[in-house]
Parts: sequence; structure tokens; C-alpha cells
Amino acid sequence: GRCQQIQGCPQLVTQQLFTSISDCEQSCDQSDSDCRDWSLTNLGTCGFNLGLGVFDGECGIIKGCPTALPTGAVLYDSILECQGRCSLGNANCQELSGQDYGNCGDILGVGILFGSCGVITGCEDQLPASTFLFTNLADCRATCGV
Repeated sequence: GRCQQIQGCPQLVTQQLFTSISDCEQSCDQSDSDCRDWSLTNLGTCGFNLGLGVFDGECGIIKGCPTALPTGAVLYDSILECQGRCSLGNANCQELSGQDYGNCGDILGVGILFGSCGVITGCEDQLPASTFLFTNLADCRATCGV
């Protein structure tokens, strides 16, 4: 399980509850989890980009105050790294560098190549119908964070 806020009627609670998420994490040894959900942690109101990690169940930019980031906190360099390590992700942001679409040289669209958004070329008749490609680099970068 993971530490999370519970709402309800206090008079009906029969279990011991923690007064804060950080108390729960420390007691349950979740504070150094590589895939902790940072939406449950108060990182202050500074608004600095601290890195990439899980926020509300999705990989994204973690913002807050550097001094509020716990010692040993794990953040990632890319959305793809976060998604891979935490088994999360956008199905449209899959690595395509190992695929062979032929030698036609047609521009098929934009997708993830070696961890970055890039133009996919090949033969249109060799592109499986299930393969999603973006129409431009900007959409790929905005969706996949690379």
C-alpha cells in the first residue's frame, strides 16, 4: 500500500491513523520509494522545477522548494525514465528505435527514437496500424516530456 489521506467520520475510525503523510511514510518506510507520489508531500510554494517524478499517479514535473525535498529523494531526468521505472506512461510515448519500417524514406510521423522525439521514416505500407505517431515534434515533446 501507500500512505494517503483518508476522509470520513472521526467517530467511526477504529484504526490508528497518522496525522500527516510524512509521519505515515517514515513509519512505514515509504519515504525513499523510487516511485513515491509527490502529490502527497508538501514541498513548499517556491515553484522551482525540482525534477521529474510521479505526481497524482502520472510522471511529470515536480515543483516546490529545494530545501523541502527530503534527503535521498529519487527524481528522474526524463519522463520516459520515470515511466519505465515506475511502470507508468502514455501508450503514445513508446520507444520506436528498434522498429524497421523499410527503406522508402517517406516521412511517417514523429515518435520516440533513442529517448527523444524524432522524425520516423520508412514505408507507409510497413507501418502497423496500431503504431501511433505524432504529426509534429512539438506535440510529441509536450505529451512525452522529451
